[in-house]
Amino acid sequence: MNHTAFILFTFLFSFQVLGQQNLILNGDFEEYWQCPDDATQIERCKYVYNPCESALSTSDYFNACYVSGSGGAVVGVPNTPFGYQEAYSGNGMVGFGSEYNSSNQFEYDEYIQLSFSEKLECGKKYRFVGHFNLADYCRYSIKNIGFYFSETELNDSDFLYNIYTPQYIDSSTLIEDTLKWYTLSFEFVAQRAYKYVSIGHFKKDSSLSFIEVNPNSIFGFSAYFYLDGCSLSKVEEDNDVEIEIPNIFTPNNDGINDFFEIKGNKEQFEKVYVVNRWGNEIVELLTPFKWDGLSKSGTVVSEGVYYYICYPYSECEVDRKSLFNGMIHLIR
Repeated sequence: MNHTAFILFTFLFSFQVLGQQNLILNGDFEEYWQCPDDATQIERCKYVYNPCESALSTSDYFNACYVSGSGGAVVGVPNTPFGYQEAYSGNGMVGFGSEYNSSNQFEYDEYIQLSFSEKLECGKKYRFVGHFNLADYCRYSIKNIGFYFSETELNDSDFLYNIYTPQYIDSSTLIEDTLKWYTLSFEFVAQRAYKYVSIGHFKKDSSLSFIEVNPNSIFGFSAYFYLDGCSLSKVEEDNDVEIEIPNIFTPNNDGINDFFEIKGNKEQFEKVYVVNRWGNEIVELLTPFKWDGLSKSGTVVSEGVYYYICYPYSECEVDRKSLFNGMIHLIR
C-alpha cells in the first residue's frame, strides 16, 4: 500500500493568522542564543537549525543586533552581504541560497530547519504560512521551494534533495521582486507526529524552473532567499469530528443520491475499497472517496449489498481500521 501522505495545498500571496496558536518555536527569528557576527551562524537563532551541516551546506541568520565592525560578514538587518532588506517584522530573519552550475542545474542548496512546540496530531489538518523575499544581488530566481516535515531533527551529510521527498513543493511561483515579501501558505494533513520542518530546494532545478532577474550580478550565490514570519496552526473545521458514511445510494442518474460518498474528516484515509459479499474487490477509491456504482473496469454493477473498507494511513491509526468498515446497499 502506498503510504505517501495526502496533502491539501493552497498557495496564497497574502494570509494572516489571527487568534491561533503558532506551533513554530521562534518563527519570527527574534530570539537568539547569541547575536550573529558572521555568515553561516543559523544555529545562533533559537530553535532553528541547519539540517545538512555536515554536507558543507550552510544557511544564515541576520539580526539588527549585529554591531558594525565586529568582524566577519555584515549580517545585520537591513544590511546583509546579499543586499539591503528590512525584516518582514521585527529585527531578525534567516536566509538560504542555491548555486547554479554550467549544466543548467542548481546543485548546491541550503536549508532552514524549524522546530515545533509540540508534536502534530496524526490525521489533523494544519496550515503553514511563511514570508519569502529574493535578495538584491541574485542573478536568478528559482521555483520549487519545498517543505519536508519530519518526526526527528535532521542532520545529514548530503543535500536534502538527494535523500528526502518533501510533502509540499510550490512548483508554480517564481519570486521575482526583491522589494516585497511574498507570502506562501498551504494546508496539509499530518500523517505522522511531525516535530520539524525543513525548508529549501529539494530538486536539481532545470532551465524550465528559473529565470534571470539580474544579468549583471557577480554575486556568489545564483539565488538567495530571506525567510521570516513563519507560523503553523491547526485548522479547526466543522467536519473535524464526525465521519459521515452512507449505507444506501441509488446510482440511476436522477440527480438524487447518485453517489456513495464519504464526508467529514476523510483526509485521514489513504484508500477505500468496495467489495462484494464474497470479499472480491469491486473498486478502489482514492480521494475524494466517491463511488458511482461502476466496477474498476468501468462496468455497471448489479443491485445488492456491498461492503466498504476504509484504510487510514498506517502511520496514524492502524488500530482504528475496523471502525470504518460497513455495508452499502446499492439500489438502481
